[in-house]
Amino acid sequence: MKICLILMMSLSLMAGDGWSVTVEVQGWNTNSGLQWDAGGNSGGDSTLHTTDFPDDEILPTLAVNLTFGRVFAALSKSFETEYDGDHALFAQRTFTTATSTQTDRHFVTYDAVLDREDLDLTVGWVVGSGFIVIGGYKTIEFNEHTAERSYRLDVTLQGSEGDPVNVTFNDLHDPNRQFDETYDYKGPFLGVAYAKGFDRFTFSGNIAYADLDGDYEFKATQITVDPITQQQTGQQSLLDSGSSSADGISFTVTGAYAVTDWFGVSLAYKSQKYDASQDGNLLIPDLDADGFLFGFRFTL
Repeated sequence: MKICLILMMSLSLMAGDGWSVTVEVQGWNTNSGLQWDAGGNSGGDSTLHTTDFPDDEILPTLAVNLTFGRVFAALSKSFETEYDGDHALFAQRTFTTATSTQTDRHFVTYDAVLDREDLDLTVGWVVGSGFIVIGGYKTIEFNEHTAERSYRLDVTLQGSEGDPVNVTFNDLHDPNRQFDETYDYKGPFLGVAYAKGFDRFTFSGNIAYADLDGDYEFKATQITVDPITQQQTGQQSLLDSGSSSADGISFTVTGAYAVTDWFGVSLAYKSQKYDASQDGNLLIPDLDADGFLFGFRFTL
């Protein structure tokens, strides 16, 4: 809060001489979901990860808007926020010999903790009649930590003769199997916006297309524990990293009311949907996020 007050005081010195500066403290009641899909091949093998997070979490955001004539610039920073959620893994693997085919289906669930940060830099030009052309640069960063909660394996064995044999293993759960992932989206966006004022009420909306590059880091950990003393006796780690890409559409619809000349409130609905490229064995996830955004505006 102290940083916000210092920023507002500094920006107030810039206002005037045709400049308009607005600072807004926002909270995004986001319902987020991530999905990793490695697809399949001719043998039917596939790997699908999904992470769902509860819709009662608030992503705090500070937004600063500077306007001069037909030109404006905006900076929106969402601060690191931790979510608790559920991560699910489904993997299918097929093994074929001259006399038989074995299909393994893995169903794994994890307790997940996610940290998320967003940053958007937007510039715009008012074309006329409330229509605006916008462009800018955005970053979205996720850090996810998981610990295994349950593990079921279904095995189907089909021989050259006879009916297939199905076996289920329910006792494979090991909470010491954990993994950490970091995903970092970065890239430009381009779109259009519209704004219309009615006395103290303002309606606005925007839609933008973003083309994002994504970097990832993956670390899987298997901790060995002595069954008698329950003390850790060893640790094995798997490290991997790489890059991919994602693109998609975001849109926001906002209604704002000016309570006074310097203070106002706003309510918006914001949605993001970015689909990851299918290149590579370990992908950055598809990202879906939507929810209501409320804010308090201060015009300097």
